[in-house]
Amino acid sequence: LADIGCGCGSLTQGMLSLIDERGLNGIMVDSEEMLIQIPDKANIKKVSGFFPKNMEIIQQMAPGGVDYLLCYSVLHCIFADTNPFGFIDSVIELLKPGGLALIGDIPNVSKRKRFFSSEEGVSFHKGFMQTNTAPVVEWLKVEHNKIDDAVLAGLVQRAQSAGCDAYILPQPSTLPMANRRDDLLIRKY
Repeated sequence: LADIGCGCGSLTQGMLSLIDERGLNGIMVDSEEMLIQIPDKANIKKVSGFFPKNMEIIQQMAPGGVDYLLCYSVLHCIFADTNPFGFIDSVIELLKPGGLALIGDIPNVSKRKRFFSSEEGVSFHKGFMQTNTAPVVEWLKVEHNKIDDAVLAGLVQRAQSAGCDAYILPQPSTLPMANRRDDLLIRKY
């Protein structure tokens, strides 16, 4: 399992426990500052740096590819700093045949606008912000450096063009920002 942008918090600790429980090997990818916070273990390898610039190192650690790849709450940073299609290409290249990649917690400005245009969204906004004012939604405004439906659809098509299945998934409603975030699942053949 490769975790791109793993961090070092409670989610990471949960992932390390899951890796141990399942008898997996893990490759944790993040900045050196994050990785030093992760305990050293025989079944965990650490790779510092910005993915996919460190792809060659990861491939040396997993020469046949990885069964699972997780990238949680990172795509918006990748989108702002580099080519998201190159990122998806590298994710697919890193997967073994039959491998799964979950690129999760993707802020989607289109989904946010749809939500805040609904009665439920207006009510949510008023309660959360403790105001009587409805949220401002500008449908025709260009949203620079923001991921929207078109970006997600393009990433799905990019993965499908590489011979993979790819799906945009809603987040469980129990997550705090599920009303404005999506997940992307890729399965390599």
